Amino acid sequence: MKELVKSGVIGKITGADAEMAIPKMFGDDDIRFQYDLGGGATMDLGCEYMRPSPREASKLNELGYAISCVRYVLDAEPTGIVKIAVNKHHHERIDRSLRAIFDMPNDVTSSIYCDFSMPKRSILGPLPFFRWLPRLPSFRINVIGEEGEICLENFLVPSIYHYITITKRKETKTIKAYTGENLTNPAKGEAWWST
Repeated sequence: MKELVKSGVIGKITGADAEMAIPKMFGDDDIRFQYDLGGGATMDLGCEYMRPSPREASKLNELGYAISCVRYVLDAEPTGIVKIAVNKHHHERIDRSLRAIFDMPNDVTSSIYCDFSMPKRSILGPLPFFRWLPRLPSFRINVIGEEGEICLENFLVPSIYHYITITKRKETKTIKAYTGENLTNPAKGEAWWST
């Protein structure tokens, strides 16, 4: 995806949105909600390192996998936080979900969304019979350009399953990059490889 973004296929980049969200599957006493162990949606769904202390860590570095994905794909560092919205857990210092908007260089605005309790919406939409089916986790990044957008589904574990969708002038092309044959700098590999 990074190569596609750099190639200019969607023109000048104006934004990027990353999402790491899973349906509610952990109890309130789960390790993921223990502050002393780095709990919370932002820390668990995304931390690059163990935070030394709240005073020592900058807010930009606390935003984890989703922000790391944006930083990697855009090959740029955030320059500031525009807005953060947090849905707290029962414990005051733990977040159940977070949305953040931040500035990137060259007038690019990006956002991230991390959530431990996505709304319980069926994978098959409003069909009443299928409402009992769980919602699937979402690990996605969408890069927006002046001429279109590129979306990578499942950036977290692309070796298991993924697809890249390029939308440009109402035309959509979907590719997979297991072997690299659709990329500008192909890598060696076989379509049946898991990585």
